[in-house]
Amino acid sequence: MIKVYYRKNCNSSRKVLEWFQEHSISIRKTPLNQIHSEDLVKILQLTDTGMPEITKSVSACRSLSKKKLVNLEKMKLKEGIDYLVANTELLRSPIILDLNKMMVGYNEENIRQFISNRKPY
Repeated sequence: MIKVYYRKNCNSSRKVLEWFQEHSISIRKTPLNQIHSEDLVKILQLTDTGMPEITKSVSACRSLSKKKLVNLEKMKLKEGIDYLVANTELLRSPIILDLNKMMVGYNEENIRQFISNRKPY
């Protein structure tokens, strides 16, 4: 099962959810603020660049989030994962997770990777 971690007022999240519905693909929708550390570990394993790929950029954040992102950069992996679970506002959205694939945000071409050869998660 494909998992989609989304934000309610996020335009990219809305587009992703609509895309899966239009393509009749079953997903498990979960608000991003309910993400579990186990899934964050799996997501990070599937990234090319690690934390920077799934977190907001410092330049795009308000001052409190900037401080939190700077703190995150200083942490070891396990501590950083726990910190992200407690501070989900630092994560980009949406996050799509399947057995061997992951995508952050909405990209009309890249999302097609979730059409073929789906296996249960």
